[in-house]
Amino acid sequence: MENKKNRRKVLITSCVLAALIVGGTTFAWFTSRDEVVNKISASNEYNVVAKENFTPPDNWIPGQTVKKEAGAVNTGNVPAFVKATVTGNIVLTQKAEGTALSAGEFKDKAEELSSDEVISKQAGGLLVYSGTEAESGTEVSTVEAATKIDSGTVYAQDAGYYIFARSTTQDTNGKTVSVVYTGYYFDGEKFYDIDITTDDEGKVKAGILQAESLTVSADKLTYSFNDDGTVRVTYAGADETVGTADDILINIGLGTSVSTDDTKDWTVSLNENDANNAVFYYNKLLDGGASTADIISSVTLDSTVQNDAFYAMDYNLNFKVESAQAVNDGESAEEAVNAQSWAVKKAKLGEDGKTVTWSAAGSEQPEEPDNGGE
Repeated sequence: MENKKNRRKVLITSCVLAALIVGGTTFAWFTSRDEVVNKISASNEYNVVAKENFTPPDNWIPGQTVKKEAGAVNTGNVPAFVKATVTGNIVLTQKAEGTALSAGEFKDKAEELSSDEVISKQAGGLLVYSGTEAESGTEVSTVEAATKIDSGTVYAQDAGYYIFARSTTQDTNGKTVSVVYTGYYFDGEKFYDIDITTDDEGKVKAGILQAESLTVSADKLTYSFNDDGTVRVTYAGADETVGTADDILINIGLGTSVSTDDTKDWTVSLNENDANNAVFYYNKLLDGGASTADIISSVTLDSTVQNDAFYAMDYNLNFKVESAQAVNDGESAEEAVNAQSWAVKKAKLGEDGKTVTWSAAGSEQPEEPDNGGE
């Protein structure tokens, strides 16, 4: 398995990327890819493309909303019918089953840490153990007697295990009753993540963490509406049961021009054509040189997502724009767009030559809207 460092390089070449740190021990990456497909070009002056406004944050944690605005723009001078689709996949890095590896055996499946991740492991500045071995029953220092370090710089100099007290639980008398540990292994050149277990006496065992990748394909992600109108993307985890600790929930905020009932510029529907997606139809012809209002406004990693859901995560949101030019004659324009494979819903151009009504194939087309005439 490629280590995390190499995997980042692959993601950076795909498009916009932000490192997202969750809870100090869980890391996520957020990527975006825009596409323009299925164009019908009668001249070099026809082109509809995706537009995006996305400034990645340094950290993306559960409950945090990331501003991500996406829509479509007609860069040509020929009006067009427009549809947009949101799909995606998730690449997870999870702890592999089996015991952690000892030093010297770990190179293939070990997770290499960056200097920033090493510093994150040291948060709190309490070093309770350092040494070349950390077998079952290894004594660690109490929190009160721990070595205090500068947690903002990389501490390790000699090869070995470094274990830190990340957080503590105290009783009503102020006595420490439990400790959450974190740490890393340093081989003299590179840093690797470790798996730490604690026995009933508070003694520890540590080994080089093994990890493996899992790609969650688009058909494993379900799309539904939240009560606030946002779209929820759900991965129910390996047990396929919603409401468990391995769930991943991502909420996509929609623009103010989007509705489910054809009352705004965009109409949204979910899971079109038996696929897992969010689909948007533009209820007007998009004039040449014009932009649509935003379809997407934000993306949020749900606040209920737990650290146990993944060790690392790459979320790839695929925003695709599809279009067909509108020729002068209204009937021909409808035929042109409805002949496209992506036109699951069929278009009806209004008498004003601007409004578009989309209906399911085979259903009765609605009557023309009353534009004020008798």
